[in-house]
Amino acid sequence: PDGGRLTLLNRELSTRDRSGAARTRLIGSPEELLAVLDERFGLRFDPGTTFACPALDWPPPHAPTPTEEQ
Repeated sequence: PDGGRLTLLNRELSTRDRSGAARTRLIGSPEELLAVLDERFGLRFDPGTTFACPALDWPPPHAPTPTEEQ
């Protein structure tokens, strides 16, 4: 992006700008991974596509706590 560099390793997306400053964020879900692959890398996959990879061991979906349900 803008002369910088994108790196995706397992669930970690790193962005490095021209000055060398880097930012890293963790991809939180399979849906977010598909969005990143599409929007940042131009790679489009069908909705619901999953990748068999031990490094993509997604945390279980958030279950609402009793206070969140109210």
